[in-house]
Amino acid sequence: MNLRPIRVVTPSGEAELTAEGNRVVGRGRDCDLVIPDARVSRRHLSLEPTPDGWVARDLSSNGMWRDNVRTGVVALTGGEVRIRLGAIDGPLVILTPPPPPPLAEPDVDDQETMLAGVGAPARAPAAAAPHTAARPVTSAAAHAGDGNARPAAEPAPRSKASINWLRVVPTYLWLAGIGFFLGALLALS
Repeated sequence: MNLRPIRVVTPSGEAELTAEGNRVVGRGRDCDLVIPDARVSRRHLSLEPTPDGWVARDLSSNGMWRDNVRTGVVALTGGEVRIRLGAIDGPLVILTPPPPPPLAEPDVDDQETMLAGVGAPARAPAAAAPHTAARPVTSAAAHAGDGNARPAAEPAPRSKASINWLRVVPTYLWLAGIGFFLGALLALS
């Protein structure tokens, strides 16, 4: 598990706790964070790293409150979470989990490309599912009885070679036009 540290602010100070195991907040001297308040149990709150993020779990009989509601477990997935220990007006503990990791850049192969002179975006051919064989379908009538019918207006998927060829044709036409123009200028001079 590669979980980043959680920031904890208590009346007695603040700390960043790493995900090396469960961390305990309470009045006892053996706790990771000590809060010297009579309403706080010796082992009051456990901060547990999980694969989905941090979780705050009440270990006491005095309870913990979030938004004036007693709760036993709080998943720390969003931003800052404020918890009161021992009573609704007990010591405030502010838990700030790390921000989620940045989203990965999209794969360029999955991007759509608008071809010059073509009204619809070209898509890379989709890989066939492992349990189905790829076969060309030309019209709805060709497979009317087997459940694989496509509307006649839908074109068959293009091969990668034809997509690459369609990308370079406008460039070649443009270059040919420029060459013709330069040749005509040279002939006239």
